[in-house]
Amino acid sequence: MLEGNNKELYITDQPDEDFIVSCMSEIDRYYDYTQRVGLYDLWNYAYRLMYRVSSHFGRIPKAGESGEFDLLYVNRIKPLVQHMMSLVTASRPVFTPRSTNTDSSSQEKTQTAKAVVNYYYDEQDFEEDYRTNANRALFVGEGFHEITWDIMGGRITGMKSPEEQSISHEASETPEEEIQEHEAGGEEEAGEETGPTEFQFEGDARGYSYFPWDVIREPLLRSWKEVNGFTLRRYVNRFELIKRFPEFEDEIRNIESDLYLYGRNIFLDWGLINPDDLVPFYTRYEKPSALCPLGQIAMFSNEETLFMRSALPYDKVPVQRISGGELDGTPFGYGMTFDLLPLQTMYDRLYSQIASNIAVGSGVTWVAEDGGQVNFKELAESHNLLSYPAGTNPPTIADKMYVPAQMVQFKSDINNEMNLNSGINEVTQGQVPTSIKSGIGLSIMDAKSVQFLSFFQGQCVKYLEGDASSLVEILRTYADTERMAKIVGEFSNYKLLNWSKETFQDIQSVTVEIGNPALRSLSGRIDLVQMLQQSGVQLDAQKLLSVVESGNTDIITEQDVAKQLTIRKESEMLQNGLPVQVLPFDDDVAHLKDHCKVWDRPEFRNMPLEIRMQHPLWLHEQAHIANMTPMDPVVLQIKQLMGQQIIPPPPPPQPPPAMGNGMGTPADVQKSMGKAIQQQQNVAGIAPGPIAGAQ
Repeated sequence: MLEGNNKELYITDQPDEDFIVSCMSEIDRYYDYTQRVGLYDLWNYAYRLMYRVSSHFGRIPKAGESGEFDLLYVNRIKPLVQHMMSLVTASRPVFTPRSTNTDSSSQEKTQTAKAVVNYYYDEQDFEEDYRTNANRALFVGEGFHEITWDIMGGRITGMKSPEEQSISHEASETPEEEIQEHEAGGEEEAGEETGPTEFQFEGDARGYSYFPWDVIREPLLRSWKEVNGFTLRRYVNRFELIKRFPEFEDEIRNIESDLYLYGRNIFLDWGLINPDDLVPFYTRYEKPSALCPLGQIAMFSNEETLFMRSALPYDKVPVQRISGGELDGTPFGYGMTFDLLPLQTMYDRLYSQIASNIAVGSGVTWVAEDGGQVNFKELAESHNLLSYPAGTNPPTIADKMYVPAQMVQFKSDINNEMNLNSGINEVTQGQVPTSIKSGIGLSIMDAKSVQFLSFFQGQCVKYLEGDASSLVEILRTYADTERMAKIVGEFSNYKLLNWSKETFQDIQSVTVEIGNPALRSLSGRIDLVQMLQQSGVQLDAQKLLSVVESGNTDIITEQDVAKQLTIRKESEMLQNGLPVQVLPFDDDVAHLKDHCKVWDRPEFRNMPLEIRMQHPLWLHEQAHIANMTPMDPVVLQIKQLMGQQIIPPPPPPQPPPAMGNGMGTPADVQKSMGKAIQQQQNVAGIAPGPIAGAQ
């Protein structure tokens, strides 16, 4: 990393007084570098072209010595970025937590972890942070997201004051009752002075988003992968910092804001900035490496305020990055809009020239001799006065509204070039070609644009996987208090779920699927429904509408997933010798397929026959076999309606034939029928021997 005053030690090994000086030196060098090489100007220009309203505020500005030029800005970059965003982020990410174990308890925890991750992305706006950073990656090259544990987040669990660092809570008291007691005065004596009340919180995970100019790094490295240490900057109200770090109150009150410093921030209007209460807050992360095996985290605002410094409490730095592309040979990203900036500038010039010609030429021009009675001040707006010397012929007025065809064509060429550079075709922009008739064809055209954005989509998937994994690690480390989350359960109904950090003990990572691009369009979702119906998938009205409206197929598979988890749990109980009851409407074939896997274990396969036939697993399987031949005709009909496989009962025995017809004795006939029934059972897959334990 950048060197500070103490050049004999790496920055993470320096004592606190040298460390904080080195950190501030890093920051100054970074902003000096981005200004000298033009990165700051590039970010600033891209930001202003993206949000062009700062140039016109909804009006047509005038230019020229007498205001003869109209500056007409037509923003093409922002719609193209929005189309890119729609292609990549329109489908909600599907999170799949991965557990180190495969037992049913761990699998149930993965389902709970999935629900909690979805809760944070939905209710805590992590998904909105994802879209924000993806948008920044497209137009300024990079977007960053940090997840931290906010000790002042979540619900209020109690109160404390400077005199009492903690207040013991009676079991009958709630935080609301404690607050009411404190407001009523409690047991405090009259006239007794107390300090400001401080609340206790259960803590919660919180995310912050950053621009590339907020992430201070070593600019001379060859790629972002080589960056071991970096500093994040955000602006915090100084009084919030005092609440969080009261021991630094005097130093925090003296912190100077750098919001107004050129080269360190980008705003739409510099004249409206009031930086008095917003002060910089820096968090420096050092990744675990040979330079710093345990990693490091430090928080500070200036050289006088080193709030904390310690080893990294996580396995990985909880900061994720999205880039629209890579500026090869540097640790900076390359925005998808960088190549569109000069095209947008020329596009604005052409529109401004055409608008100026029309604005000037559309006015009424009056012709009068010099010395006449016509006064220019008496003319209304959009009226012009052209005077000529007395006694000469009046001048010929040219067609001032004339716009050369080459100018119009050039404007169209630039528009097409911007579409080509962005990979956004006419279908993506809502212009359906007449040559495409089917929904699949439109989906393929839509997918072509997604293919162009495949690198960016991969960056989004990598970001989401790292972000969700960091969230799981932080919750596994700090979420001590059991809490409840409102999640979407079966049949899209909301339910409350209890969870704590034990829920995530076996979760090591999270994978993400973005979804099929064809499902983003209504026609593509309708084609999917038709394909499912042709494949024999039964869809009721609720499932049909859910797939057509959202393209989410989880509602089709959620019952099967729940059933498989139940069967897996039964197999584990039977493996441990615990009896499990067979119910009349169980899917016997699915149960037997999973239960039979237990017999593949050597200790079960080598079990003596007399012990095996008394084992709960054997008795349970025999009960399932008996359950496949229900004697109750109502149960038989219901299992058939549910699509379950059954074994038809054997036909009733026929009356014995008459004697003397050459067919043998009744004993011979009964023996022959017994063999036929046994062969039928063998074909059906029923194990020989008595069926024990059948209900």
